[in-house]
Amino acid sequence: MPPTEHVRRALNDAVAVMLLRCADAGRAYWDWDSEEWLHFLGHNHRAFQGQVPDWTGGAVRPSLCGYAYHLAGFTGFNRLGHFDRLALAGRVFGRRLVEAEIGQVRTVLTGWGYQYGQDHDKGVPSVMSQLFLLNRSPRSSDLTTAFFDRVRREDLLADGGHEGPVRGTAGCCRARPLRGARPVLRG
Repeated sequence: MPPTEHVRRALNDAVAVMLLRCADAGRAYWDWDSEEWLHFLGHNHRAFQGQVPDWTGGAVRPSLCGYAYHLAGFTGFNRLGHFDRLALAGRVFGRRLVEAEIGQVRTVLTGWGYQYGQDHDKGVPSVMSQLFLLNRSPRSSDLTTAFFDRVRREDLLADGGHEGPVRGTAGCCRARPLRGARPVLRG
């Protein structure tokens, strides 16, 4: 599906804002480290808007998050406060694939009796999207025990200290895994 005029404008404005930042910094974006990307993206939307031109629309920051992910390997989304991680994962990996993988996880969670797996719940899609982005793969089968250990150790699901779907649902991913049978996600 081709992008709408609104999306095209946001993508173009994101490139313009990034190039302005390069000019101000005197360095190309490929020289920026994760901390510089974090500072540029802001700890929240208000911090971002405070450092960009007035013409910068609300859809520019999420577009820049996608650019930071692709161009610099940025994955510090847990430090950006609240934003729509599902939309970002959909832009990065493809909406249908992300939704299908989340659907499989919902099915397993619901089968285990968790309320998190219900269709109306926004926490699971947000957490799974963050996990896919951190793991650089939209496949739930690629989420390993070592990866979850890293997520817990580095507190990568904390939403920058803000309450929101990631923070509220993250507890289910912080617990130590149960010993025994490993759930199988088919697809």
